[in-house]
Amino acid sequence: MRLPHVEQNMVQPIVVNPGPAGGPSVVMFRDSFMTNVLPWIAESFGRGVYLWEDGFDTKLVESEHPAIVIQELAQRKLMQPVSVIKKTQALDLASLGTRRSASK
Repeated sequence: MRLPHVEQNMVQPIVVNPGPAGGPSVVMFRDSFMTNVLPWIAESFGRGVYLWEDGFDTKLVESEHPAIVIQELAQRKLMQPVSVIKKTQALDLASLGTRRSASK
């Protein structure tokens, strides 16, 4: 599988399609701490959508139907109430080639 190249300030969604071995699908909401290890994390999954996002995008999860959802946050953000951690990116699900949008 071809692993994604990720720059430190890359905030656009990264979509990795499954290689020949497949693996469980994943949606990951991440921050900058995941940047350097993302290529190795992606190697462990089939289709993956990796989004630099502190919040949680339920529409993306519903559209992808992943086997696994990961929300990675820096420890300092865990001190905030969940109501403060909001979704910040507007997503065009069709541009991600999501499972549901791809099947329509």
